[in-house]
Parts: sequence; structure tokens; C-alpha cells
Amino acid sequence: MNETRLKLASALLGLTALAVAVAGCSGNAPSAASTSASGSKTLADANAQPFQRTIRHAAGETVLTARPGNIALLDYSFVDYLAALDVRPGATVSFVKNELPPYLADRVSGVKFLGTIGEANPEAILAADPDLIIGASPGSDKAYDQLTKIAKTILLSQSEFDWRKTLNEFAPIVGKEDKAKQVLEDYDKRMENAAKQLKSAIGEQTVMFLRILPKEYRVYGKLSPAGSVLYDDLSLRPASGVPLDKKQLAVSMEALPDFDPDHIFLLAQDDAEAKIKELQNSPLWKNLKAVKNNRIYPVDQRLWIQGEGPIASATMLEQAVKELTK
Repeated sequence: MNETRLKLASALLGLTALAVAVAGCSGNAPSAASTSASGSKTLADANAQPFQRTIRHAAGETVLTARPGNIALLDYSFVDYLAALDVRPGATVSFVKNELPPYLADRVSGVKFLGTIGEANPEAILAADPDLIIGASPGSDKAYDQLTKIAKTILLSQSEFDWRKTLNEFAPIVGKEDKAKQVLEDYDKRMENAAKQLKSAIGEQTVMFLRILPKEYRVYGKLSPAGSVLYDDLSLRPASGVPLDKKQLAVSMEALPDFDPDHIFLLAQDDAEAKIKELQNSPLWKNLKAVKNNRIYPVDQRLWIQGEGPIASATMLEQAVKELTK
């Protein structure tokens, strides 16, 4: 996903001229108190006490003197984190134009769209009139100075996928430290119960997440959101050759028998018809254990690839349990 985040910088470089009219709203004022984005400072009663904290982030420090009320997100995956904390963003970029994944749509209805993640619309950001902008690093780094002329701006590091860390970075920004703790505790309980259930259901049988793209096949590892759920959270046994230290691995059809998993979570993209037919007609595919035993589980790209965060992880967890315990 970092490829699309990096496109955001060039899309936002035109903000300088547009931002002159709103100059003076920079989010880098001096601070009397200091709070890291990891949530080191907790307010016992955020509603009763003044909301003042300094958030350390990838681009420096930003002082918040009031709870953000209208947040603009420059990474679509961030919607998941705010929704988990019961906060609705005012505006966000999207993966597909003016559309959020179905698993999130009902939770954040009425959100304004700023364009797609690689083509954020500067005029739309201005029109949204945010009091806080949250972007990703890498992704929005080059536009940071211009963004701060529109509203206070925080850039959260997304160089590695770790939704728990990101949730705890969002919590102090919106004053939801207690809620974040609850979300993590609830998820861990569900995760432990699900892992026990699957251990009983399939034992040491192996699992693989395979994606069919127009020009290649990809096997996803532990460093992907879906792989993290399958192999870390659910403790499922990865098929031989699944990359445990990578997000994904491009493979040939000839290599699939080397994996030969007992179960396959399969994402076949709509624009990969030729590759799908090639796979379906291949004896190599037909002879895989998962295929012969009818243990192929189709999944939705809008969740299993685009989904990141506590809600996405919980939804993937539920779907995995449902499929593997049929």
C-alpha cells in the first residue's frame, strides 16, 4: 500500500497557494504539557478537564488545545481506527472513489470524500474545513508544511503494519485512551477463543492466503493484515513456503504444489479473468489438497486487502472461523 501513499505527496504539493488564505493555523505551537502518540499520558476524565496535550509524531510535535471535532484523514485505512474509538471523521480519502469498504460504511455514514488516496483533492480538503488533519508517513511528508497552513496536522508512521500500535497512537489524539484499552482487551478475548476453536477444528492442517492478479499470483505472509490475523492471532499453521517475514510473495503457478495447503483463502480479482481461467484449467491447481477437498474460501478484496485496523481484523477473524469450522 505504500506505493499509493507515496503518490499522495505529489497530489498535495499544490496546497501552498490554496492555503495562503488560511495561513496562521499551524499546529506546531509551543507546549506546556507533553504526550506521546503512543498514549503515555491519560486524562482521568477527559470531558471534565481541559484537553491539552502535545502529540509527537513522524513530522515532529503538534499541540492540541481542544478535542478535535472535524478530522480529515489522508489515509483511508485510518477510518477503521477512528470508528473503533467511536469517532466519526469529517472527511477522508478512499481506496475507490467516494466509497468505503462495506464493513465500515454503516459505521461512518455521511463522511465527506477528499478523492482517492493517490489523488487527494486540495480544494476538497480546504472545503472540509478540518480542525485536524491526520496523514501517513510515508505519504504526506512532502506536503506537511502546506497542510499545517490549513489545520493542525499529525503524520503517523506507517512504514510497518501494526494496528495495535496505530490504535494506541490515535487514542490520545481524540482523548479515547480508555476506549482503546477496551477495544484491545475485547479483541484479545475473541482472538483467544477463536484460536482454541480452530485448534480443535483443524488441528495442524495448513493454511494459505492466495491472491490472483491480472499478471501474477501472490501468497500473503505475516506482515500483511490478513496474514497477521491468520498466522499470529489465530495461530494457524502456514503452508510450507508462506513468507513469514514478508507482506507478500509473487509466485508462479508451477510453484503452487510446493505450498500444497490444506486450506486456501482465495482472492480472485475481477480484472484477472485470464489468470483465473489459467488456474482453473491447470492440473497443478486441481491436484492441490485444498482444491481436491473443496477447502477454498473466496474472500473480498475490500476487507482482506484494503482492510486495516481493529474492526477489519475482527471481521477477518470471524470470517476465518466461520469458513474453517463449516
